[in-house]
Amino acid sequence: MERRLAAVLSADVAGYARLMATDDIATIRVLGQCREVMQERTQAFRGRVVDAPGDNLLAEFPSAADAVEAAVAIQERLAEIEQPDELRMQFRIGIHMGDIVADGDAIYGNGVNLSARMQSLSEPGNICVSADVMNQVKSTLSLATEDLGEQKLKNFSEPVRAFRIRVGEERVAAEAADWMVPGFGNRPAIAVLPFENLSRDPEQEYFVDGVVEDLITRLSAWRDIPVIARNSTFAYRGQTVDPTRVGKELGARYVVQGSVRKAGDRVRLSVQVIDAPAATNIWAERYDRELIDIFELQDEITTDIVGQVGPELLKSERNRAMRADPNNLEAWELSGRAWWHLYRFTREENQRARELSLQVIDMDENFIAGWSSLSLTYVYEIAYGWASDFETTIAEALKYAERAVGIDPQSSGAHTILGSVHSMRSDHSRARSELEAAIDLEPSLATARWRLGTTYFYMGEHELALESIELAIRLSPRDPFLFNALADKAFVLYDMKRYDEAIACAQRSIGMRKDYPLSLYIYCAALGQSGQLEMAEAAINELRSMGTEPTIQSLAGYSAFVMPETQVHYSEGLRKAGMRD
Repeated sequence: MERRLAAVLSADVAGYARLMATDDIATIRVLGQCREVMQERTQAFRGRVVDAPGDNLLAEFPSAADAVEAAVAIQERLAEIEQPDELRMQFRIGIHMGDIVADGDAIYGNGVNLSARMQSLSEPGNICVSADVMNQVKSTLSLATEDLGEQKLKNFSEPVRAFRIRVGEERVAAEAADWMVPGFGNRPAIAVLPFENLSRDPEQEYFVDGVVEDLITRLSAWRDIPVIARNSTFAYRGQTVDPTRVGKELGARYVVQGSVRKAGDRVRLSVQVIDAPAATNIWAERYDRELIDIFELQDEITTDIVGQVGPELLKSERNRAMRADPNNLEAWELSGRAWWHLYRFTREENQRARELSLQVIDMDENFIAGWSSLSLTYVYEIAYGWASDFETTIAEALKYAERAVGIDPQSSGAHTILGSVHSMRSDHSRARSELEAAIDLEPSLATARWRLGTTYFYMGEHELALESIELAIRLSPRDPFLFNALADKAFVLYDMKRYDEAIACAQRSIGMRKDYPLSLYIYCAALGQSGQLEMAEAAINELRSMGTEPTIQSLAGYSAFVMPETQVHYSEGLRKAGMRD
């Protein structure tokens, strides 16, 4: 069993018994349509449907924002389904963010139970969330909300504060102060405040300060967002601070706070990142570790924090850019919009990301994020099979990735993209060099670790590949590329003939994004090798539903980068699964 933090979505049909009594056949047919919508929208926002008994649906998401975005998208899409008035099916949705216990595919715990209680408070066609969820998303929410106050819930001793989200009713968001340090091209800054030593042990001050100083140093190496200098932030040592006030005084949109408590040979560190103008948490984590080697522990925790904070900050900035006035965008906001569209992973959104990237470059030809996102649009064309001419497309990707590195050779992100392009060109030695350079610049960069892992795999170094990909997943467990990293991990496991593990890993990837072909191909091959032919046939049908007939030959674009013997092994599994040549 595994305990983890997750956002849990619970949904059921309002008045289901009445609908069944009116026309059971028609009700079941409409329920099937609704389930397809809910499954698709859940996966589109990185969620996983856990169970769907009767008229209920239970899903988990890596973040509260993902769960709320999915719930809104579900309700909006369900409202568009044509139904007779007497059979109109509306769902109540509840969401809670909390601890769950996972036992295989099933999940249990208060996180699940509270989401069901939130569902019972929801109106048909709307959403109800707990205060824990609202605190995470209120700065990015553009919908009307209603504070339901403290609610006494069945089987819960303490009352829980709940909020209702009214889908389709826009609210006017209060404009947060746009505090920025001048000279950084409208980019926001982050300030890391001194952590609180809860143990009151003077010797612990060295460890506490060491973590903070390492965080400042490591975040400074990550060049997307400027970091306020230590001398400025440590002026707040020993004070009870209001993050909003500190953010305004330092010119920082984001503030990092934390505390450390030592008990015996164990240490507990809690850290949170706060959107200072909105006074809301965008990320929080707790670390419980055994205190053996203080420097090793300090490095481990720092690496983990930096790896998770970076993607969360950029996600917050992408969402902020999408809410900004489109007629008054500077390069940073425009770039944020480009990346937002890029991470939708569809052909149409990819084209929109390319158009916005070109606009960013027209606005500022030295804006590195514009060249990076432009290069990635061509990488995605190849990865998703949209490119009609591989050589032309990869040449464009290479040209723009090299331009990004030329503008800023110290950008770990630019080196990562260039390394990825070289990897797709089967120039694995140059790919390895670029990706190792990225990691030297930023050891916590999960994308670089993942892409280095795939490069190791292409070179036939399976153990190194698995180690690197697994580290990437640990560093950024909510990463928008997680489904992709899991697919690559499944590929490595498959080639190591660890078929059951490959199946489980591919299932996780498919649960996050079912329209990524590589996950389904690997899943089919592993099922074929393990003799699970009925499941393999269902996976082939899923590939077929994407609009083209899946064949072993059509796989060539996905396996072109690996060793010849791996391609043979891969084709063998697909043939056993029933896929034709």
